[in-house]
Amino acid sequence: RVPTEFLTDAAGLGFLDSTAQGADLKRGAKVDLPLWLAAAVADRGWADIQAPKAYAHRFRTYLLADPAVINLRERSINYYETGLRLAAFVKDSRALVDTLVKTLSMRYRDILDKSQNSRNEDLSHISSGMTELEQEIFFAGHAGATELFRFKRRECESLSAPGKAAAATNKR
Repeated sequence: RVPTEFLTDAAGLGFLDSTAQGADLKRGAKVDLPLWLAAAVADRGWADIQAPKAYAHRFRTYLLADPAVINLRERSINYYETGLRLAAFVKDSRALVDTLVKTLSMRYRDILDKSQNSRNEDLSHISSGMTELEQEIFFAGHAGATELFRFKRRECESLSAPGKAAAATNKR
């Protein structure tokens, strides 16, 4: 949900705000809306979208200080994708996108390290604080490391390209 401020009166949308008196939303009404709905009203010029706390400047500063210790999954399971979608509507969009890129690149090394060195560990515990994108990277790396380990022990005859890489290779 994202904080949204209506720039015009919105007839019949009073049900979106539990504090609204009447069936309409008045200009200046601030309502938390799902991103898809907030984007639809913002695209029409009816409202402005503000960044939620998980994407606000203060949190982004905290995030860049040490991205590895923050559980981004608690903020959003699709933190990066949601942030990129949100960037189209917020004032400091360039700073938001830069933060998302820096955060993923800083977390990437740790994710890959964990994926390569967690053969006999509880994977659900390791990946529990990761977003969906980070988990996809983690499990692809873990599968590759496991297959390489099996290959070195001669438990399989060849290595195969993981998931999306194999599909891309087969299309050529």
